[in-house]
Amino acid sequence: MQSLSPWSLSLPTLVGLNTALTTLAICLGADLGGFDRSSPGGHLDAPPYAACARAETVATILEGNLLVGGVLLAGAVTLGGFTVLTLFVNGFMLGSGGSLLWQEMPHTAHLLWRYVPLEFAAFAIVAGAAQHLARSVYRCLAFDEPPPFRTSLLGLAAGATLLFAAAVLEADVHCLLRRGAGE
Repeated sequence: MQSLSPWSLSLPTLVGLNTALTTLAICLGADLGGFDRSSPGGHLDAPPYAACARAETVATILEGNLLVGGVLLAGAVTLGGFTVLTLFVNGFMLGSGGSLLWQEMPHTAHLLWRYVPLEFAAFAIVAGAAQHLARSVYRCLAFDEPPPFRTSLLGLAAGATLLFAAAVLEADVHCLLRRGAGE
């Protein structure tokens, strides 16, 4: 059983490690994104006023968030390796995209903080739950241990709930930007 000890991390430990990885990826993305952050340009204009179908926007954003969550969960098949890669890539993209937004539309960049922390906390929880679930399945199959799936499933449910809340907040930001109120 000693050979399995590195793989015996608890769900809170996995979530903490995934949060640290995501934070690192965001910082790297912002720093290596190649954007000049020394002087915001403000080159893009705020979107013109347009009606915002909030329910459809929430549904579209939630679909994308759940797709990323599903990819994180599917990464459990690789014993968490693909999950870590997916989390890192999404964090890096957020960092470089946020850097670009600051460069092009500095008057709206602050709106990211309304939903991004919640969204990426949810991704870290889903990734941790996926890794914990993979470990549980492996231990169940390899060592005939009783399946302790409850913790993993609770983590997945918590992550899905946070992804829904983040989608609602992101839809609000989207609607603000469409109305031109983000200035």
